[in-house]
Amino acid sequence: MDDAPTLHAAIDELYSGDPAEFIATRKRLVAQIRKAGDKEVAKTVGGLRRPSVAADAVNHLARQEDPPNIPALRELGERMREAQGRMDAATLKKLGAERSELIAQLLADAEPHGAGTASAKDQLTQTFTAALASQKAEDAVCSGNLVNPLSYSGFGDVEVDEAVAVPLRELQQARLAEIAERDAARAERPLRSVRSDEPAEPEDHPDEAPAADEPTHEEPAQDAPTEEAPDDAELSDGPEETPDEEAEKPTEPAKPAEKEPVSSEDAQRVVEQLKDLEHRTQEAVDAAREALAAAKSHAAAVTKARQDAEDLLDSLG
Repeated sequence: MDDAPTLHAAIDELYSGDPAEFIATRKRLVAQIRKAGDKEVAKTVGGLRRPSVAADAVNHLARQEDPPNIPALRELGERMREAQGRMDAATLKKLGAERSELIAQLLADAEPHGAGTASAKDQLTQTFTAALASQKAEDAVCSGNLVNPLSYSGFGDVEVDEAVAVPLRELQQARLAEIAERDAARAERPLRSVRSDEPAEPEDHPDEAPAADEPTHEEPAQDAPTEEAPDDAELSDGPEETPDEEAEKPTEPAKPAEKEPVSSEDAQRVVEQLKDLEHRTQEAVDAAREALAAAKSHAAAVTKARQDAEDLLDSLG
């Protein structure tokens, strides 16, 4: 079914909508996907959790057309993590003032989305602080798929898998799969077009006319193959066919010999589109590999920074 939503589309609809309608929307989406026959996606969507008040506010900020302070969150987080990696205490102290100002602005942005209570503001503060300290937490916040607020103790990695609707890696893989499937479908369309342009199988026209010297009682049988297929009564009552009669029946044409060749323009068009598909698919694979390598590198850097910070803390104590 063409109108069945993909996993990505279902997640977007659920986490960009009204939390009060979450359960009803999820039920409708599961029914649509199950009807389309994709049981695995239906099961995944059926297990998606409704976001908390604070998480929903963050999702709305991340999903705005022009999020006012989310880009600033990314930029400041990058500077703070770089300073932390260098153990630059002076820069971290200076950036701390920027952090407080930015979080205050984000809290004000989130208030119209229902996060006006003291508890919600405290959860938002923890979430934005975590996003500034951890790349994984920043990615979770900017995904727009939070179900729970984040927290950050000051050291170590931020646990995000339980805080997002779907693990970020799985969501990225699903998106890449959807892109590849869509591109494959687009490439198939010109192939079907080329096939449909091929000439239909020619009608069989026996080259030889019925022999004139055949006995007259055979002539009705010789004419039969040129008519439409006989009904059951004709098949059961007619005489047994002779070899000459069988020779006059339509035979399967030699398709390769009868068909006209596909034009070079059509073939070239298909080749170019398949090349483009191959190129874009490879780009998606390369991007995924680069993202994984960058994530591993960042994780190693953060671990080292944490260890250095703990050593520094021990020496100060």
